[in-house]
Amino acid sequence: MLSQRGKIFVVYESFKFRNVGKVERGIKWRCTNKYCSSKLYTDEREKEINHNHASSETLQRQTISNSIKRKAVDICERPAQIIHRELSKSFPSDLETINCDDLRNIRKCMYYNRRSALPPLPKTIVETQNIVENLIIKTSKNERFVLANDFDSNIIILSCVNNIKFLCTCETIFVDGTFNYAPKFFLQMFSIHGMKNGHYVPLVFCLLPNKNRVSNLIAFQIIEQRCSELGLRFSPNEVVADFEESIHSAITSIWPNTKLIGCRFHLSQLWMRKIQQLGLVCDYKNPESNVGNFLHWIFGLIFLEPHNVGDCFAFDFAPMQIENDKLTSFLNYLVENYIEEDSRFPPKIWACASATLQRTTNCEKVDVIKNEQKYMGGTSRYSKNTKRERGKIKDEYNCLKCGRQHSRGKFWEELVFINNKPVNFKLDSGAICNVLPYDVVKNLERENSIKSSNKTIIAYGENKIKVIGEIIFKCIVRKNEYKIKFLVVDVKSRPILGLNACVKLNLISKIDEIDVDIILRNEFINKNLSIFERERQVPFKHKTQLKENYKAVKSNCRRLPNVVKEKQFVTKNYYDKTALDKSDFAKNENVLLKVRKEDKWISRKIIDIHQTPISYC
Repeated sequence: MLSQRGKIFVVYESFKFRNVGKVERGIKWRCTNKYCSSKLYTDEREKEINHNHASSETLQRQTISNSIKRKAVDICERPAQIIHRELSKSFPSDLETINCDDLRNIRKCMYYNRRSALPPLPKTIVETQNIVENLIIKTSKNERFVLANDFDSNIIILSCVNNIKFLCTCETIFVDGTFNYAPKFFLQMFSIHGMKNGHYVPLVFCLLPNKNRVSNLIAFQIIEQRCSELGLRFSPNEVVADFEESIHSAITSIWPNTKLIGCRFHLSQLWMRKIQQLGLVCDYKNPESNVGNFLHWIFGLIFLEPHNVGDCFAFDFAPMQIENDKLTSFLNYLVENYIEEDSRFPPKIWACASATLQRTTNCEKVDVIKNEQKYMGGTSRYSKNTKRERGKIKDEYNCLKCGRQHSRGKFWEELVFINNKPVNFKLDSGAICNVLPYDVVKNLERENSIKSSNKTIIAYGENKIKVIGEIIFKCIVRKNEYKIKFLVVDVKSRPILGLNACVKLNLISKIDEIDVDIILRNEFINKNLSIFERERQVPFKHKTQLKENYKAVKSNCRRLPNVVKEKQFVTKNYYDKTALDKSDFAKNENVLLKVRKEDKWISRKIIDIHQTPISYC
């Protein structure tokens, strides 16, 4: 058996022996426990097996670990799959001594063994190209997969001979450039796809340092040159691409007679983005809006012949134009970029009187599927996640994004291991502390570690919860170990992770925020005195439409408005020390009075005694 350092040792009756050397009797082995004097000779029958200590508890773990580490180097699978498969083959007795810490150590050893077989990550694009040049990258049919590695233009093209031969037989090719899945030091992964039996087949992958016209042109020239070296001619009849000027310019330069077709999906996407930019989305979605109907009709230009687009736009849509500045801006955008013959993308590129399904979104789907299948786990030097954050603002309304939602959709939860025991925590973005019920601490057998504390937790509704004490646990959250401080309460509730802990543990991430100039409550009240003064006036009117069969319902409110909250605190001590009768209050006292107890439905409301009684709801 091999040790963690790769040394050979012998296992006999659940004890490990290390190699000492050769002696007259044969090969001598000593117990791995340095305080044990037991010896073992492999070439003699006489053996000393009397040990003065118990058998090693790590033997089962090391046996499984050695098997897993060997397969981690030979098999390109996720560590979790290899670990689960090996554990399922082991005997139940071998698994009794293995805990979460052992599994974490085994996983680290797997990553280390995989990293040791590979050189360090390159720090520049030149180092990347040197590594690609020296590595032997072959396909399953033993073909070299690196088609070109141009150091002058920093372009790497990946393909094989069979793919090139098939590419030259395709009359129509589909090109697409993606930025999300490009590796480090490269901005774009440009792919070329062909079609066979109704299926899109990825044939060539180009790693480009930028997205300008020159890089695309050089990539096409290199591919064409490799085809010429094989005695083939690469000149497609049609090329389907999205609406990138650099790609269009490169295609028309290298293949002047090739027909260029624009992707309909990307064209509709560009028009829709312009509609959103001009603020016409509400009209577009409203079926009763004349502007919305007009915008829907505009998208029908895609299904006309190219020579009919200009006439239809000028003679059919122009007389129907509605007086709307935003709509006029949108039509001017179409004329300048898509309608005129000398525009950036004239109708001959995107207009066609057929329901063809030729588009580049199918190629993008191939990129997404390959990215999902790609193993990105751990910190492997060559399996580093290449999907980098580019500072884009996500189009979502949520201000906080959590990891996993409860099945009922009411709250978010996360499984945390404490002392190798699973504890299900609720992620509470409104809490500023972490809370553990005393029952949970007792189950973890750490109630003796609680330190006294004089803190108090104020829950929703201003309910105060007494804190028994504080405790710090080593927690495993998503395979990482953290020290987390908790407040222990004698209340039966769910364990809670507060906002600060959730953010530091990467369980909640802020994706957007609302800028508010007014932070203090008093500033907001002073700037809106017309609302908070006695008149309660606002600078606008709002009409509420009630149902015909509505029925009034009396209900109390648990929260006080800001205008009476300060008076409530002033009144609190005064009210407790005086009589409950209203006549005992002086009329000039700046205090509040509770409503009579007989009116149960308003028992929690407060009125002001200086003016006409008003119930603050």
